[in-house]
Amino acid sequence: MIGKVLNGRYKIIKLIGSGGMADVYLAYCNQLDRKVAVKLLKSSDDELAKEVFMRESKAIARLSHPNIVQVYDFFEEDNKQCIVMEYIQGVSLKNILRTGEREFTERQVLEMGYKLSKALSHAHSNGVIHSDIKPDNIIVDEYLEPRITDFGIAKLISDGSSGTKQMYGSVRYSSPEQVQGKIIDERSDIYSLGVVLYELINKRLPYPSITEEVIDFKMSSLPIVNPKNINRNITPGFNDILVRCLSSDKKDRYGSMRHVTTEIGNILNNYGERKTVEKRKKLFIFAGVAIVSIIALISLLFMLFGNSDVMVPNIELMNYVDASKKLEDEELRLNIIERRNSSTINKDIIISQDKKGERVKKGTTINVVVSSGKEDVLIPDLANMTKSDAKQKLKELGIELGEIKEVEKEDVEADIVLSQTPESGTKVDENTVVNLVVSKKIEKEEEIILMPDLSGSYLEEAIGKLNVLGLYVYSLEFKRSDKYLRDQVISTSIEVDERVKPGDKVKLIVSIGNGIKDGDSMDKTVSVNLSSYVQEQVRVRIDYIYKKEVKTVYDVDVDPSKGIIEVKFSAPKGAIYTVFIDQEKIDQGLVE
Repeated sequence: MIGKVLNGRYKIIKLIGSGGMADVYLAYCNQLDRKVAVKLLKSSDDELAKEVFMRESKAIARLSHPNIVQVYDFFEEDNKQCIVMEYIQGVSLKNILRTGEREFTERQVLEMGYKLSKALSHAHSNGVIHSDIKPDNIIVDEYLEPRITDFGIAKLISDGSSGTKQMYGSVRYSSPEQVQGKIIDERSDIYSLGVVLYELINKRLPYPSITEEVIDFKMSSLPIVNPKNINRNITPGFNDILVRCLSSDKKDRYGSMRHVTTEIGNILNNYGERKTVEKRKKLFIFAGVAIVSIIALISLLFMLFGNSDVMVPNIELMNYVDASKKLEDEELRLNIIERRNSSTINKDIIISQDKKGERVKKGTTINVVVSSGKEDVLIPDLANMTKSDAKQKLKELGIELGEIKEVEKEDVEADIVLSQTPESGTKVDENTVVNLVVSKKIEKEEEIILMPDLSGSYLEEAIGKLNVLGLYVYSLEFKRSDKYLRDQVISTSIEVDERVKPGDKVKLIVSIGNGIKDGDSMDKTVSVNLSSYVQEQVRVRIDYIYKKEVKTVYDVDVDPSKGIIEVKFSAPKGAIYTVFIDQEKIDQGLVE
Protein backbone atom coordinates (compact mmCIF):
# COMPACT_ATOMS: atom_id res chain seq x y z
CA MET A 1 0.00 0.00 0.00
CA ILE A 2 2.92 2.39 0.68
CA GLY A 3 3.22 4.85 -2.23
CA LYS A 4 -0.16 3.91 -3.76
CA VAL A 5 -2.51 6.76 -4.75
CA LEU A 6 -6.19 6.26 -3.83
CA ASN A 7 -9.06 7.99 -5.63
CA GLY A 8 -6.51 9.89 -7.73
CA ARG A 9 -5.48 12.19 -4.88
CA TYR A 10 -4.49 10.40 -1.61
CA LYS A 11 -0.89 9.07 -1.69
CA ILE A 12 -0.28 6.50 1.07
CA ILE A 13 2.80 7.37 3.19
CA LYS A 14 2.76 4.76 5.97
CA LEU A 15 0.59 2.55 8.20
CA ILE A 16 -0.26 4.28 11.48
CA GLY A 17 -2.84 1.93 13.00
CA SER A 18 -4.58 -1.41 12.54
CA GLY A 19 -7.70 -3.05 14.00
CA GLY A 20 -9.80 -6.13 13.47
CA MET A 21 -11.79 -4.66 10.57
CA ALA A 22 -9.69 -1.84 9.09
CA ASP A 23 -6.20 -0.34 8.68
CA VAL A 24 -5.43 3.38 9.08
CA TYR A 25 -2.76 5.03 6.91
CA LEU A 26 -1.11 8.45 6.88
CA ALA A 27 -1.59 9.89 3.41
CA TYR A 28 -0.92 13.10 1.44
CA CYS A 29 -3.77 14.85 -0.39
CA ASN A 30 -2.28 16.32 -3.59
CA GLN A 31 -5.30 18.53 -4.28
CA LEU A 32 -5.44 20.37 -0.93
CA ASP A 33 -1.72 19.96 -0.05
CA ARG A 34 -2.26 18.46 3.42
CA LYS A 35 -1.76 15.27 5.39
CA VAL A 36 -4.84 13.14 6.05
CA ALA A 37 -5.68 9.84 7.73
CA VAL A 38 -7.19 7.17 5.43
CA LYS A 39 -9.17 4.32 7.02
CA LEU A 40 -9.33 1.33 4.65
CA LEU A 41 -11.57 -1.71 5.14
CA LYS A 42 -9.50 -4.93 5.21
CA SER A 43 -12.01 -7.34 3.65
CA SER A 44 -14.43 -6.70 0.82
CA ASP A 45 -16.46 -9.83 1.66
CA ASP A 46 -17.28 -9.10 5.32
CA GLU A 47 -20.84 -7.74 5.31
CA LEU A 48 -20.75 -6.91 9.05
CA ALA A 49 -17.55 -4.88 8.58
CA LYS A 50 -19.14 -3.04 5.65
CA GLU A 51 -22.18 -2.20 7.77
CA VAL A 52 -19.96 -0.89 10.59
CA PHE A 53 -17.89 1.13 8.10
CA MET A 54 -20.97 2.67 6.48
CA ARG A 55 -22.39 3.51 9.93
CA GLU A 56 -19.17 5.35 10.85
CA SER A 57 -19.17 7.43 7.67
CA LYS A 58 -22.85 8.37 8.12
CA ALA A 59 -22.37 9.19 11.80
CA ILE A 60 -19.37 11.52 11.46
CA ALA A 61 -20.78 13.17 8.33
CA ARG A 62 -23.55 14.62 10.56
CA LEU A 63 -21.06 16.21 12.96
CA SER A 64 -18.90 19.34 12.98
CA HIS A 65 -17.21 20.01 16.32
CA PRO A 66 -13.63 21.04 17.26
CA ASN A 67 -13.32 18.03 19.59
CA ILE A 68 -14.52 15.43 17.05
CA VAL A 69 -12.19 14.21 14.28
CA GLN A 70 -13.50 15.62 10.99
CA VAL A 71 -14.31 13.45 7.93
CA TYR A 72 -13.28 14.85 4.51
CA ASP A 73 -14.22 12.12 2.03
CA PHE A 74 -15.79 8.66 1.61
CA PHE A 75 -15.30 6.42 -1.43
CA GLU A 76 -14.74 2.83 -2.63
CA GLU A 77 -11.44 1.62 -4.11
CA ASP A 78 -10.80 -1.94 -5.42
CA ASN A 79 -14.15 -3.00 -3.88
CA LYS A 80 -12.98 -1.77 -0.44
CA GLN A 81 -14.54 1.15 1.38
CA CYS A 82 -12.38 4.10 2.48
CA ILE A 83 -12.92 7.02 4.87
CA VAL A 84 -10.62 10.08 4.67
CA MET A 85 -10.34 11.91 7.99
CA GLU A 86 -8.50 14.78 9.65
CA TYR A 87 -4.95 13.74 10.67
CA ILE A 88 -4.17 14.61 14.29
CA GLN A 89 -0.55 14.65 15.45
CA GLY A 90 -0.93 13.26 18.93
CA VAL A 91 -1.34 10.10 20.97
CA SER A 92 -4.33 8.32 22.43
CA LEU A 93 -5.23 8.57 26.12
CA LYS A 94 -4.68 4.80 26.22
CA ASN A 95 -1.00 5.24 25.33
CA ILE A 96 -0.56 7.98 27.95
CA LEU A 97 -2.19 5.85 30.64
CA ARG A 98 -0.20 2.77 29.62
CA THR A 99 3.25 4.44 29.62
CA GLY A 100 2.59 6.63 32.66
CA GLU A 101 4.55 9.43 30.97
CA ARG A 102 2.39 12.11 32.55
CA GLU A 103 -0.17 12.63 35.31
CA PHE A 104 -3.20 14.89 35.02
CA THR A 105 -4.30 17.45 37.59
CA GLU A 106 -7.96 17.53 38.60
CA ARG A 107 -8.45 20.76 36.67
CA GLN A 108 -6.92 19.24 33.50
CA VAL A 109 -9.26 16.23 33.83
CA LEU A 110 -12.27 18.51 34.35
CA GLU A 111 -11.34 20.68 31.35
CA MET A 112 -10.93 17.55 29.21
CA GLY A 113 -14.25 16.19 30.50
CA TYR A 114 -15.95 19.53 29.75
CA LYS A 115 -14.76 19.48 26.12
CA LEU A 116 -15.55 15.78 25.60
CA SER A 117 -19.04 16.13 27.08
CA LYS A 118 -19.74 19.14 24.83
CA ALA A 119 -18.58 17.13 21.80
CA LEU A 120 -20.80 14.16 22.75
CA SER A 121 -23.72 16.51 23.47
CA HIS A 122 -23.27 17.86 19.92
CA ALA A 123 -23.32 14.28 18.59
CA HIS A 124 -26.44 13.39 20.60
CA SER A 125 -28.27 16.53 19.44
CA ASN A 126 -27.55 15.39 15.86
CA GLY A 127 -28.93 11.90 16.50
CA VAL A 128 -25.60 10.06 17.00
CA ILE A 129 -24.70 7.87 20.01
CA HIS A 130 -20.97 6.99 19.94
CA SER A 131 -21.33 3.67 21.88
CA ASP A 132 -17.55 3.10 22.26
CA ILE A 133 -16.08 5.96 24.32
CA LYS A 134 -12.75 4.73 25.75
CA PRO A 135 -9.14 6.03 26.03
CA ASP A 136 -8.25 4.24 22.74
CA ASN A 137 -10.72 6.46 20.84
CA ILE A 138 -9.66 9.80 22.36
CA ILE A 139 -6.58 11.48 20.81
CA VAL A 140 -4.87 14.41 22.57
CA ASP A 141 -2.31 16.75 21.05
CA GLU A 142 0.63 18.42 22.81
CA TYR A 143 -1.75 21.06 24.27
CA LEU A 144 -4.02 18.37 25.80
CA GLU A 145 -6.80 19.25 23.32
CA PRO A 146 -8.91 16.05 23.07
CA ARG A 147 -10.62 14.74 19.94
CA ILE A 148 -13.06 11.84 19.69
CA THR A 149 -12.55 9.36 16.88
CA ASP A 150 -13.80 5.93 15.71
CA PHE A 151 -17.58 6.16 15.24
CA GLY A 152 -17.54 2.63 13.75
CA ILE A 153 -20.26 1.29 16.07
CA ALA A 154 -22.10 4.57 16.53
CA LYS A 155 -25.90 4.41 16.81
CA LEU A 156 -27.98 6.67 14.52
CA ILE A 157 -31.17 7.54 16.41
CA SER A 158 -32.94 8.49 13.17
CA ASP A 159 -33.09 4.88 12.04
CA GLY A 160 -36.47 4.67 13.74
CA SER A 161 -35.84 3.51 17.33
CA SER A 162 -35.13 5.25 20.58
CA GLY A 163 -32.15 3.01 21.28
CA THR A 164 -30.20 0.04 20.00
CA LYS A 165 -29.32 -3.47 21.17
CA GLN A 166 -25.63 -4.04 20.53
CA MET A 167 -22.44 -4.92 22.37
CA TYR A 168 -19.47 -4.09 20.14
CA GLY A 169 -17.70 -1.69 22.50
CA SER A 170 -14.87 -2.33 24.94
CA VAL A 171 -16.19 -4.24 27.96
CA ARG A 172 -14.21 -2.21 30.48
CA TYR A 173 -15.78 1.09 29.41
CA SER A 174 -19.26 -0.05 28.35
CA SER A 175 -22.40 0.57 30.38
CA PRO A 176 -24.14 -2.40 32.07
CA GLU A 177 -27.03 -2.28 29.58
CA GLN A 178 -24.63 -2.32 26.63
CA VAL A 179 -22.64 -5.26 28.05
CA GLN A 180 -25.87 -7.21 28.49
CA GLY A 181 -26.97 -6.51 24.90
CA LYS A 182 -29.92 -4.37 25.98
CA ILE A 183 -31.23 -1.19 24.35
CA ILE A 184 -28.84 1.75 24.77
CA ASP A 185 -29.23 5.51 24.47
CA GLU A 186 -27.13 8.62 25.18
CA ARG A 187 -26.90 7.65 28.87
CA SER A 188 -24.61 4.79 27.81
CA ASP A 189 -22.13 7.39 26.51
CA ILE A 190 -22.47 9.22 29.85
CA TYR A 191 -21.45 6.01 31.68
CA SER A 192 -18.45 5.42 29.39
CA LEU A 193 -17.26 9.03 29.76
CA GLY A 194 -17.55 8.59 33.54
CA VAL A 195 -15.24 5.54 33.42
CA VAL A 196 -12.65 7.48 31.35
CA LEU A 197 -12.65 10.49 33.72
CA TYR A 198 -12.50 8.16 36.74
CA GLU A 199 -9.41 6.43 35.29
CA LEU A 200 -7.72 9.74 34.44
CA ILE A 201 -8.11 11.13 38.00
CA ASN A 202 -7.51 7.86 39.91
CA LYS A 203 -5.21 5.94 37.49
CA ARG A 204 -7.43 2.83 37.79
CA LEU A 205 -10.86 1.59 36.73
CA PRO A 206 -13.85 2.10 39.07
CA TYR A 207 -14.70 -1.56 39.68
CA PRO A 208 -13.85 -3.39 42.91
CA SER A 209 -11.46 -5.85 41.21
CA ILE A 210 -10.35 -6.70 37.70
CA THR A 211 -7.64 -9.07 36.40
CA GLU A 212 -5.87 -9.57 33.09
CA GLU A 213 -6.85 -13.25 32.87
CA VAL A 214 -10.62 -13.01 33.47
CA ILE A 215 -13.00 -10.10 33.00
CA ASP A 216 -16.41 -10.91 34.48
CA PHE A 217 -19.23 -9.14 32.65
CA LYS A 218 -21.10 -8.83 35.95
CA MET A 219 -18.40 -6.36 37.08
CA SER A 220 -20.02 -3.34 35.44
CA SER A 221 -23.27 -3.91 37.34
CA LEU A 222 -21.57 -3.89 40.77
CA PRO A 223 -21.30 -0.68 42.85
CA ILE A 224 -18.20 1.29 41.91
CA VAL A 225 -15.41 2.15 44.32
CA ASN A 226 -16.26 5.70 45.42
CA PRO A 227 -13.63 8.07 43.90
CA LYS A 228 -13.00 9.84 47.24
CA ASN A 229 -11.99 6.50 48.80
CA ILE A 230 -9.05 6.42 46.39
CA ASN A 231 -8.28 10.12 46.01
CA ARG A 232 -9.09 12.08 49.18
CA ASN A 233 -8.19 15.38 47.46
CA ILE A 234 -10.93 15.10 44.83
CA THR A 235 -13.40 18.00 44.81
CA PRO A 236 -16.77 16.89 46.31
CA GLY A 237 -18.65 18.19 43.29
CA PHE A 238 -16.46 16.23 40.87
CA ASN A 239 -16.85 13.13 43.07
CA ASP A 240 -20.65 13.48 42.87
CA ILE A 241 -20.52 13.83 39.06
CA LEU A 242 -18.50 10.61 38.69
CA VAL A 243 -20.77 8.66 41.06
CA ARG A 244 -23.92 9.74 39.17
CA CYS A 245 -22.40 9.09 35.72
CA LEU A 246 -21.43 5.57 36.84
CA SER A 247 -24.81 4.54 38.25
CA SER A 248 -25.44 0.94 37.18
CA ASP A 249 -29.12 1.79 36.54
CA LYS A 250 -29.21 4.29 33.68
CA LYS A 251 -32.35 5.87 35.13
CA ASP A 252 -30.17 7.19 37.99
CA ARG A 253 -27.65 8.86 35.64
CA TYR A 254 -27.91 12.34 34.16
CA GLY A 255 -30.75 12.64 31.69
CA SER A 256 -28.55 14.23 29.03
CA MET A 257 -24.89 14.92 28.23
CA ARG A 258 -25.70 18.65 28.27
CA HIS A 259 -26.47 18.32 31.99
CA VAL A 260 -23.01 16.75 32.52
CA THR A 261 -21.38 19.68 30.69
CA THR A 262 -23.23 22.17 32.91
CA GLU A 263 -22.20 20.36 36.13
CA ILE A 264 -18.51 20.24 35.12
CA GLY A 265 -18.65 23.88 34.00
CA ASN A 266 -19.96 24.93 37.41
CA ILE A 267 -16.98 23.28 39.12
CA LEU A 268 -14.51 24.92 36.71
CA ASN A 269 -16.11 28.31 37.38
CA ASN A 270 -15.67 27.76 41.12
CA TYR A 271 -11.90 27.35 40.65
CA GLY A 272 -11.63 31.01 39.71
CA GLU A 273 -13.91 32.18 42.53
CA ARG A 274 -12.23 30.46 45.48
CA LYS A 275 -9.45 33.01 46.07
CA THR A 276 -11.85 35.91 45.71
CA VAL A 277 -14.26 34.33 48.21
CA GLU A 278 -11.47 33.82 50.77
CA LYS A 279 -10.39 37.46 50.48
CA ARG A 280 -13.96 38.65 50.94
CA LYS A 281 -14.59 36.53 54.02
CA LYS A 282 -12.39 38.64 56.29
CA LEU A 283 -13.94 41.86 54.96
CA PHE A 284 -17.49 40.50 55.46
CA ILE A 285 -16.72 39.39 59.03
CA PHE A 286 -15.29 42.81 59.94
CA ALA A 287 -18.21 44.64 58.32
CA GLY A 288 -20.73 42.28 60.01
CA VAL A 289 -19.31 42.96 63.47
CA ALA A 290 -19.42 46.71 62.86
CA ILE A 291 -23.02 46.62 61.62
CA VAL A 292 -24.22 44.50 64.56
CA SER A 293 -22.56 46.92 67.00
CA ILE A 294 -24.19 49.94 65.39
CA ILE A 295 -27.64 48.30 65.37
CA ALA A 296 -27.32 47.36 69.04
CA LEU A 297 -26.32 50.91 69.97
CA ILE A 298 -29.22 52.46 68.01
CA SER A 299 -31.72 50.02 69.58
CA LEU A 300 -30.49 50.85 73.07
CA LEU A 301 -30.76 54.60 72.47
CA PHE A 302 -34.24 54.16 70.97
CA MET A 303 -35.47 52.19 73.99
CA LEU A 304 -34.02 54.70 76.45
CA PHE A 305 -35.12 57.91 74.79
CA GLY A 306 -37.96 57.03 72.34
CA ASN A 307 -41.60 58.00 72.83
CA SER A 308 -43.08 54.67 71.45
CA ASP A 309 -46.10 53.34 73.22
CA VAL A 310 -46.49 49.70 71.92
CA MET A 311 -44.30 46.83 70.68
CA VAL A 312 -45.10 45.63 67.14
CA PRO A 313 -45.87 41.87 67.35
CA ASN A 314 -44.56 39.22 64.92
CA ILE A 315 -47.39 38.48 62.46
CA GLU A 316 -45.38 36.71 59.75
CA LEU A 317 -46.77 33.30 58.57
CA MET A 318 -50.24 34.26 59.93
CA ASN A 319 -53.41 34.54 57.84
CA TYR A 320 -53.72 38.26 57.08
CA VAL A 321 -57.27 38.37 58.54
CA ASP A 322 -56.08 36.96 61.90
CA ALA A 323 -53.02 39.24 61.79
CA SER A 324 -55.23 42.29 61.29
CA LYS A 325 -57.25 41.41 64.42
CA LYS A 326 -54.03 40.92 66.41
CA LEU A 327 -52.78 44.37 65.38
CA GLU A 328 -56.15 45.95 66.23
CA ASP A 329 -55.75 44.58 69.78
CA GLU A 330 -52.57 46.69 70.00
CA GLU A 331 -54.35 49.72 68.36
CA LEU A 332 -52.27 49.28 65.18
CA ARG A 333 -53.37 49.07 61.53
CA LEU A 334 -52.51 46.48 58.81
CA ASN A 335 -51.80 47.54 55.21
CA ILE A 336 -51.17 45.04 52.35
CA ILE A 337 -48.57 46.65 50.09
CA GLU A 338 -47.96 43.61 47.82
CA ARG A 339 -49.34 40.19 46.91
CA ARG A 340 -46.58 37.81 45.77
CA ASN A 341 -46.49 34.24 44.38
CA SER A 342 -44.77 31.70 46.65
CA SER A 343 -44.00 27.99 46.17
CA THR A 344 -43.66 27.39 49.94
CA ILE A 345 -46.16 29.74 51.63
CA ASN A 346 -49.91 29.20 51.14
CA LYS A 347 -52.32 31.77 49.78
CA ASP A 348 -53.38 34.67 52.15
CA ILE A 349 -50.46 34.01 54.54
CA ILE A 350 -48.17 36.94 55.42
CA ILE A 351 -44.67 36.54 53.93
CA SER A 352 -43.04 39.57 55.58
CA GLN A 353 -43.79 42.73 57.59
CA ASP A 354 -42.05 45.94 58.61
CA LYS A 355 -41.35 47.30 62.13
CA LYS A 356 -41.34 43.80 63.68
CA GLY A 357 -40.22 44.02 67.35
CA GLU A 358 -40.05 47.82 67.30
CA ARG A 359 -41.81 50.20 69.73
CA VAL A 360 -44.14 52.54 67.84
CA LYS A 361 -46.95 54.97 68.61
CA LYS A 362 -50.49 53.69 68.71
CA GLY A 363 -52.30 54.08 65.39
CA THR A 364 -49.14 53.28 63.37
CA THR A 365 -49.68 51.37 60.06
CA ILE A 366 -47.79 48.08 59.66
CA ASN A 367 -47.05 47.20 56.00
CA VAL A 368 -47.12 43.52 54.99
CA VAL A 369 -46.48 41.30 51.92
CA VAL A 370 -49.11 38.53 51.48
CA SER A 371 -48.76 35.28 49.54
CA SER A 372 -51.00 34.70 46.55
CA GLY A 373 -50.02 31.01 46.44
CA LYS A 374 -48.09 29.10 43.81
CA GLU A 375 -47.69 30.70 40.41
CA ASP A 376 -49.46 29.03 37.50
CA VAL A 377 -46.97 26.88 35.57
CA LEU A 378 -46.65 25.66 31.99
CA ILE A 379 -46.95 21.92 31.51
CA PRO A 380 -43.57 20.73 30.10
CA ASP A 381 -43.13 18.46 27.07
CA LEU A 382 -42.56 15.00 28.60
CA ALA A 383 -42.67 13.00 25.34
CA ASN A 384 -39.72 10.62 24.83
CA MET A 385 -38.56 11.06 28.44
CA THR A 386 -38.19 8.03 30.68
CA LYS A 387 -40.96 7.57 33.23
CA SER A 388 -38.58 8.39 36.12
CA ASP A 389 -37.28 11.55 34.39
CA ALA A 390 -40.86 12.71 33.74
CA LYS A 391 -41.74 12.15 37.42
CA GLN A 392 -38.70 14.15 38.50
CA LYS A 393 -39.54 16.99 36.09
CA LEU A 394 -43.10 17.27 37.41
CA LYS A 395 -41.84 17.13 41.02
CA GLU A 396 -39.44 20.02 40.35
CA LEU A 397 -42.34 22.11 39.03
CA GLY A 398 -44.61 21.17 41.95
CA ILE A 399 -47.09 19.35 39.68
CA GLU A 400 -48.70 16.13 40.87
CA LEU A 401 -48.41 12.96 38.76
CA GLY A 402 -51.75 11.28 38.06
CA GLU A 403 -52.56 8.04 36.24
CA ILE A 404 -49.87 6.13 34.29
CA LYS A 405 -51.18 3.91 31.49
CA GLU A 406 -48.89 1.33 29.83
CA VAL A 407 -49.23 0.34 26.16
CA GLU A 408 -47.12 -1.95 23.95
CA LYS A 409 -45.06 -0.10 21.34
CA GLU A 410 -42.69 -1.68 18.81
CA ASP A 411 -39.12 -0.32 18.50
CA VAL A 412 -39.49 1.74 21.69
CA GLU A 413 -37.75 0.93 24.95
CA ALA A 414 -39.95 0.22 27.97
CA ASP A 415 -40.97 3.10 30.30
CA ILE A 416 -40.72 5.86 27.65
CA VAL A 417 -43.43 8.58 27.72
CA LEU A 418 -45.57 8.41 24.55
CA SER A 419 -48.20 11.06 25.39
CA GLN A 420 -49.57 13.19 28.23
CA THR A 421 -52.64 15.09 29.40
CA PRO A 422 -52.86 18.03 29.74
CA GLU A 423 -50.72 18.69 26.66
CA SER A 424 -47.37 20.50 26.90
CA GLY A 425 -47.64 24.30 26.95
CA THR A 426 -50.91 24.30 28.93
CA LYS A 427 -50.94 26.77 31.85
CA VAL A 428 -52.26 25.17 35.05
CA ASP A 429 -52.55 25.87 38.78
CA GLU A 430 -50.95 23.94 41.63
CA ASN A 431 -53.84 21.45 41.99
CA THR A 432 -53.58 20.06 38.44
CA VAL A 433 -52.46 16.45 37.90
CA VAL A 434 -50.72 15.15 34.76
CA ASN A 435 -51.59 11.72 33.32
CA LEU A 436 -49.06 9.78 31.23
CA VAL A 437 -49.11 7.03 28.61
CA VAL A 438 -45.81 5.09 28.65
CA SER A 439 -44.38 2.26 26.55
CA LYS A 440 -44.47 -1.36 27.68
CA LYS A 441 -42.08 -4.16 26.70
CA ILE A 442 -43.47 -6.44 23.98
CA GLU A 443 -43.04 -10.11 24.76
CA LYS A 444 -41.76 -11.96 21.69
CA GLU A 445 -41.61 -15.68 20.99
CA GLU A 446 -38.16 -17.20 21.40
CA GLU A 447 -36.52 -18.73 18.34
CA ILE A 448 -33.99 -21.58 18.28
CA ILE A 449 -30.65 -20.91 16.57
CA LEU A 450 -27.31 -22.71 16.12
CA MET A 451 -24.06 -21.57 17.76
CA PRO A 452 -21.70 -20.18 15.05
CA ASP A 453 -17.97 -20.98 14.75
CA LEU A 454 -16.18 -17.84 15.98
CA SER A 455 -12.62 -19.20 16.12
CA GLY A 456 -10.23 -16.81 14.35
CA SER A 457 -12.71 -13.89 14.54
CA TYR A 458 -11.54 -10.74 16.27
CA LEU A 459 -13.21 -9.99 19.61
CA GLU A 460 -15.34 -7.02 18.50
CA GLU A 461 -16.46 -8.90 15.36
CA ALA A 462 -17.34 -12.01 17.41
CA ILE A 463 -19.38 -10.03 19.94
CA GLY A 464 -21.20 -8.32 17.07
CA LYS A 465 -22.14 -11.63 15.47
CA LEU A 466 -23.46 -12.98 18.79
CA ASN A 467 -25.57 -9.87 19.35
CA VAL A 468 -27.11 -10.18 15.89
CA LEU A 469 -28.27 -13.65 16.99
CA GLY A 470 -29.64 -12.33 20.29
CA LEU A 471 -26.85 -13.91 22.37
CA TYR A 472 -24.63 -11.97 24.74
CA VAL A 473 -21.21 -12.50 26.27
CA TYR A 474 -21.02 -12.85 30.04
CA SER A 475 -17.27 -13.50 30.46
CA LEU A 476 -13.94 -13.32 28.66
CA GLU A 477 -10.94 -15.56 29.34
CA PHE A 478 -7.56 -14.58 27.87
CA LYS A 479 -4.91 -17.19 26.98
CA ARG A 480 -1.59 -17.24 25.15
CA SER A 481 -1.70 -18.78 21.69
CA ASP A 482 0.84 -19.42 18.92
CA LYS A 483 -1.98 -20.13 16.43
CA TYR A 484 -4.21 -17.07 16.96
CA LEU A 485 -3.25 -13.39 16.97
CA ARG A 486 -3.97 -11.06 19.87
CA ASP A 487 -7.74 -10.39 20.31
CA GLN A 488 -8.73 -13.33 18.06
CA VAL A 489 -11.24 -15.83 19.48
CA ILE A 490 -9.78 -19.28 20.25
CA SER A 491 -13.03 -21.02 21.27
CA THR A 492 -16.41 -20.55 22.99
CA SER A 493 -18.09 -22.08 26.03
CA ILE A 494 -20.89 -23.43 23.79
CA GLU A 495 -19.95 -25.99 21.14
CA VAL A 496 -20.26 -25.02 17.47
CA ASP A 497 -23.70 -25.90 15.97
CA GLU A 498 -25.19 -26.52 19.42
CA ARG A 499 -28.82 -25.33 19.66
CA VAL A 500 -29.21 -22.05 21.57
CA LYS A 501 -31.92 -19.45 22.02
CA PRO A 502 -31.91 -15.63 22.21
CA GLY A 503 -30.75 -14.41 25.60
CA ASP A 504 -28.32 -17.31 26.18
CA LYS A 505 -24.96 -16.40 27.73
CA VAL A 506 -21.64 -17.21 26.03
CA LYS A 507 -18.07 -17.20 27.36
CA LEU A 508 -15.29 -16.37 24.88
CA ILE A 509 -11.70 -17.65 25.16
CA VAL A 510 -9.53 -14.98 23.50
CA SER A 511 -5.87 -15.01 22.44
CA ILE A 512 -3.37 -12.54 23.95
CA GLY A 513 -0.83 -13.50 21.29
CA ASN A 514 2.52 -15.07 21.99
CA GLY A 515 2.90 -13.57 25.46
CA ILE A 516 5.06 -10.49 24.80
CA LYS A 517 4.37 -8.04 27.63
CA ASP A 518 4.87 -4.29 28.01
CA GLY A 519 8.55 -3.64 28.61
CA ASP A 520 9.75 -6.73 26.72
CA SER A 521 12.14 -5.92 23.89
CA MET A 522 10.72 -6.30 20.40
CA ASP A 523 11.67 -5.36 16.83
CA LYS A 524 9.98 -2.38 15.18
CA THR A 525 10.24 -1.24 11.55
CA VAL A 526 9.44 2.37 10.66
CA SER A 527 9.03 3.78 7.13
CA VAL A 528 10.58 7.25 6.59
CA ASN A 529 9.59 9.16 3.42
CA LEU A 530 12.43 11.39 2.16
CA SER A 531 11.06 12.05 -1.34
CA SER A 532 10.07 15.66 -0.56
CA TYR A 533 13.64 16.73 0.42
CA VAL A 534 15.93 18.26 -2.27
CA GLN A 535 19.25 18.60 -0.41
CA GLU A 536 22.08 16.10 -0.93
CA GLN A 537 21.82 14.65 2.58
CA VAL A 538 19.43 14.83 5.53
CA ARG A 539 19.99 13.72 9.11
CA VAL A 540 17.51 11.03 10.19
CA ARG A 541 17.22 10.35 13.92
CA ILE A 542 14.85 8.03 15.79
CA ASP A 543 14.38 8.25 19.58
CA TYR A 544 12.07 6.31 21.84
CA ILE A 545 10.79 7.07 25.36
CA TYR A 546 9.76 4.44 27.87
CA LYS A 547 8.98 5.19 31.54
CA LYS A 548 10.48 8.71 31.11
CA GLU A 549 13.80 7.32 29.75
CA VAL A 550 14.78 8.59 26.28
CA LYS A 551 17.11 6.56 24.01
CA THR A 552 18.38 7.22 20.46
CA VAL A 553 18.25 4.08 18.28
CA TYR A 554 19.06 5.56 14.85
CA ASP A 555 21.08 8.68 13.90
CA VAL A 556 22.38 8.61 10.28
CA ASP A 557 22.93 10.99 7.31
CA VAL A 558 20.85 9.69 4.39
CA ASP A 559 20.58 10.57 0.68
CA PRO A 560 16.92 11.72 0.07
CA SER A 561 17.01 10.25 -3.45
CA LYS A 562 16.41 6.87 -1.79
CA GLY A 563 12.79 7.91 -1.35
CA ILE A 564 11.19 5.79 1.37
CA ILE A 565 13.63 4.01 3.70
CA GLU A 566 12.82 1.26 6.18
CA VAL A 567 14.51 1.58 9.60
CA LYS A 568 14.47 -1.46 11.90
CA PHE A 569 15.30 -1.14 15.61
CA SER A 570 14.61 -2.81 18.94
CA ALA A 571 12.67 -1.12 21.76
CA PRO A 572 10.49 -2.06 24.77
CA LYS A 573 6.87 -2.88 23.92
CA GLY A 574 4.73 0.11 24.93
CA ALA A 575 7.45 2.70 24.19
CA ILE A 576 6.66 5.80 22.10
CA TYR A 577 9.07 6.46 19.23
CA THR A 578 9.69 9.81 17.45
CA VAL A 579 11.24 10.35 13.99
CA PHE A 580 13.25 13.55 13.32
CA ILE A 581 14.60 14.81 9.98
CA ASP A 582 17.18 17.58 10.41
CA GLN A 583 15.98 18.03 14.03
CA GLU A 584 12.32 18.50 12.90
CA LYS A 585 9.76 16.02 14.33
CA ILE A 586 7.87 14.38 11.46
CA ASP A 587 6.34 11.27 12.97
CA GLN A 588 5.49 9.57 16.27
CA GLY A 589 4.03 6.16 17.12
CA LEU A 590 3.74 3.28 19.55
CA VAL A 591 5.96 0.19 19.71
CA GLU A 592 3.50 -2.72 19.83
